[in-house]
Amino acid sequence: MKSVSVRVRPKTGGFDMRTVKVKSSITKKDQDRLHKLTSADVISVYSGKAHHCCCGCAGIHRYNTLYRHSAAKWRGYAIQDEEFNDRQISRVLKIVQANSASAHFDPTYVGVTIGDRWYNVYLVEGIKR
Repeated sequence: MKSVSVRVRPKTGGFDMRTVKVKSSITKKDQDRLHKLTSADVISVYSGKAHHCCCGCAGIHRYNTLYRHSAAKWRGYAIQDEEFNDRQISRVLKIVQANSASAHFDPTYVGVTIGDRWYNVYLVEGIKR
């Protein structure tokens, strides 16, 4: 088990960073599934400083041009043209796939921590839930 910082919403409102223990291993089934993912399975990616929130204040989100309308609807407001970057989608996906043994797999995203950076891949199937 390893410790990671997560963003939580306390009952009093706002957000707070908490350190929790998480299982660092990924199942073989999820690892195989991760290696089969393509850019077409990804709606957005995030790359930023570890142990900060993923709102974009300590990193950057990039969106897949295939899901221009869906991404804006999922996010809740319009996404600017410069926020779409298919090359960054492929780059972050390859980083996560290359480090799959230490990935955290969730139905909505896959993430890894490498040094002081977080790399998250948000899956299209996650927004359909």
